[in-house]
Amino acid sequence: MVPELFDAVELLVRFPESNLHIGVRGAIVDCYSDGTYEVEFSDRYGEAIALCVLSSEQFLVVWQT
Repeated sequence: MVPELFDAVELLVRFPESNLHIGVRGAIVDCYSDGTYEVEFSDRYGEAIALCVLSSEQFLVVWQT
């Protein structure tokens, strides 16, 4: 399955500098021509806590739009 804009994803890697751990869920907010994706991670109140540019090997799509 090819990741698309607004898909929900789950991290497969850690990003301690952003306080993100394996299993954290986010949403794809941009897809780039080089095959990377900008993913936004939010807290339980909906506040954005991190934006990360990731390759598709770093996350798993858990819900498609």
